[in-house]
Amino acid sequence: MDTTTEKVQAGNKAEAAKAAAADTWITVKDLQEILKIGHTKAYELLTTPGGIPSVRIGKSIRINRRELTTWLEQRKYPTVNE
Repeated sequence: MDTTTEKVQAGNKAEAAKAAAADTWITVKDLQEILKIGHTKAYELLTTPGGIPSVRIGKSIRINRRELTTWLEQRKYPTVNE
C-alpha cells in the first residue's frame, strides 16, 4: 500500500472511532468524573427540568455522550470575541 492510501484508511478509522465514542452511553459515575462534580450535583443535573438528557434502564441511569456534549455547548458562556 502507498502512504496516501494508508493515510486515508487511518483517517477513516479515526473518524469511525470518534463517531463511536460520541455515541457511547456513560454512567452517572462517568458523568461525575467528566464534569468533576459530586454525586448530589450529578443527580440534580439529571433530574431537574432542562437538565442533562438521560435514560433510566431499570435502576441504572445512562447518559448519551453526544447529547451531553450538545447540552454542555448550549450552556457555554460567551467569550469576549463572540
